[in-house]
Amino acid sequence: MESPTRRDQFINYPSPVQGPKTTYKYIPGTNPVLSGLPLTIASSLVTNLGPLAGLFWSNAGFGVLRKLDILNDYEPRYDPTVIPIGDEDHSTRNTSEIDHAGNHQSGIYNYGAAYRSNATTPRNVVEALLELIGKDTSKRHEFVSINDEEVIAAADASTQRHREGKPIGLLDGIPVAVKDEVHLRNHPQNLGSAQDFTKPQQDTTWCVRKWQEAGAIVIGKLNMHELGLDTSGNNPITGTPPNPQNPNFYPGGSSSASATTVSRGLLPLTLGCDGGGSIRIPSNYCGIYGLKPTHNRVGRSPATNIASSTSVIGPMARCMTDLELGYRVMAAPDIEGKGASAMFAPPRPMSKAGSNAASKKRVLGICRQWFDCADPPVLNLCHAALAHFESSGDYEIIDIDLPLLHEGQLAHALTILTEILPSATGSPHRFTAPTSLTLSVGARTTALDFLLAQKLRNLLMQHLSHLFHSHPGLLIVTPTTPNLGWKIGGPGELVRGLSDANMSVRSMTYVWLANFVGCPAISIPVGKAVDEGEGKGLGEVPVGLMAMGEWGDEGGLIEWGRVGEEYAMGGEEGGKMGRPADWVDVLEVAKGMR
Repeated sequence: MESPTRRDQFINYPSPVQGPKTTYKYIPGTNPVLSGLPLTIASSLVTNLGPLAGLFWSNAGFGVLRKLDILNDYEPRYDPTVIPIGDEDHSTRNTSEIDHAGNHQSGIYNYGAAYRSNATTPRNVVEALLELIGKDTSKRHEFVSINDEEVIAAADASTQRHREGKPIGLLDGIPVAVKDEVHLRNHPQNLGSAQDFTKPQQDTTWCVRKWQEAGAIVIGKLNMHELGLDTSGNNPITGTPPNPQNPNFYPGGSSSASATTVSRGLLPLTLGCDGGGSIRIPSNYCGIYGLKPTHNRVGRSPATNIASSTSVIGPMARCMTDLELGYRVMAAPDIEGKGASAMFAPPRPMSKAGSNAASKKRVLGICRQWFDCADPPVLNLCHAALAHFESSGDYEIIDIDLPLLHEGQLAHALTILTEILPSATGSPHRFTAPTSLTLSVGARTTALDFLLAQKLRNLLMQHLSHLFHSHPGLLIVTPTTPNLGWKIGGPGELVRGLSDANMSVRSMTYVWLANFVGCPAISIPVGKAVDEGEGKGLGEVPVGLMAMGEWGDEGGLIEWGRVGEEYAMGGEEGGKMGRPADWVDVLEVAKGMR
């Protein structure tokens, strides 16, 4: 029976209806892996021959939704937006309550301390960054657009505020950067491609403006996987950023450079976009923290010409303090009314302990069959981290069931590919071979299949509503990816691109659900492991643990992330993650410029 008390706290909350009991089994993909000249030939054939594209579509298993008779019992749900209203604090955001002073991993805290002590200035920091970026942009393929004059002007203004003892807040003078997917005034928008998607007189995306209004200095736009259509970060057009943690592996995508610039210390905070794990997968591969907010909590991703029902904007950072601060500033409601984010109240300020911490333990739910399909080195690190959560005394672990996970992942893929097609106007030939291949296959989706996917979305949302009713405060925990990194196959992949749908689907095993149902999710690093299989001898790779919460429960995820950070930073020198070999201490460089 539906609980009116629960539903009164939300707008658009799904009915709590338990889904069917199903068994999850990982099914390895059978898609051809293509790179180099074979990829170019295959892409051309598939793009020009509709029946061949249909064969690829069928081989990917997309037709499976037609076999699910249970979907006849569900109406389609096209938008997963669920808005919390009941117990939100509608007062002005108060980021000063964030416990940052004791976290010396916080780049934001360290910058602020250096400014207050006059050890350096925002102008010095910007000059140091521009010099560092100028030395290796062509090699690292991270920044795709920088407006030096605007950056220096913003740094000078921040320097003056600090000199007068009147900084705007904790973000004043902090260098940040944003994924090329979002709008940034006076910068082109290419979406990681050779095409120009810039709109006349386009304004800066709302949440980026919030960072700027808080004094943050936006250095520029960051590289991404072309159109955001894969999870490796491979980009033969704008270059593939190397993974600072291990250059033998891809950085992850599609927010590739948003992760690498944080991972190697160049920036403490960046902005990514996440339609199918594009914040959390690169955060996982690069050993940093990434938050995918509730759908529409911080506005929509502006890249597509139509509203995306899967993509959101979120922060990526080197520690939980910086991640929380970035989120709480960017999550200010869009008072101009552009999108559903205008309906969200400001997130409640929260100390380290959490202002909404319950007196009883929070529940961590694990779907065992799903969780256990990860590689053994990933499982070992994730189980060790879970033991820390249990020993903290704040969490208990229970088993939960999640229905139709294999079919749900295919439904999510159908949805995101269909929704991006209008933004890829014209011929697929405008893009690289792997992107053209993906678009051509996605275009074979019929209206019936899209409709069935939205019915399955509703089924999953109602089942999650049932779980959240049964276990208030539930967080669903999985590894971030089941695979231990994504090994680079060779230099030919970096030059001509790569199409490996099997690995793409594998890497998205866990992340897709939060996008499809609109729930918030966070990835935190929990250690490094060595691949004893094909990657043996290539060094350690970061491993991430992910939690997905109820709609609007970013606060619960942040609390959970802080406990996980204590585990990741405890014990050995520098914590379990350490610093990459090419770590850049921008503050020390800036101090030397005084």
